[in-house]
Amino acid sequence: MSILFSLTAVVMVLKSFTKRKRARVAWLLTIMNHFFVVLAISFNESFDYSSQGLLYLSGVFIAGAVGFVCLSRLKSIEKSLKLKQFHGVFAKASCISLCFFTVVS
Repeated sequence: MSILFSLTAVVMVLKSFTKRKRARVAWLLTIMNHFFVVLAISFNESFDYSSQGLLYLSGVFIAGAVGFVCLSRLKSIEKSLKLKQFHGVFAKASCISLCFFTVVS
């Protein structure tokens, strides 16, 4: 079962790199990758969800939600948010871009 979840996580990462026309879908696939990695680890190792799993996933969830909101606002400003043409977005929406880059790092 853990192999299935880990392969699903790998497929999500590879799919997120190929989704250049839809930045928000690529972002959601990257965030969902973390959930499948935790599921794969939980089948192999015994760890306490209340301390380790929830702490890790709460950070992933918060960063994912903030990143999705930032990408949604950038799309409303730019009207077209593709990963192929990301040049100049920081100059137009510096506060939102700075928030997104803080979440990503």
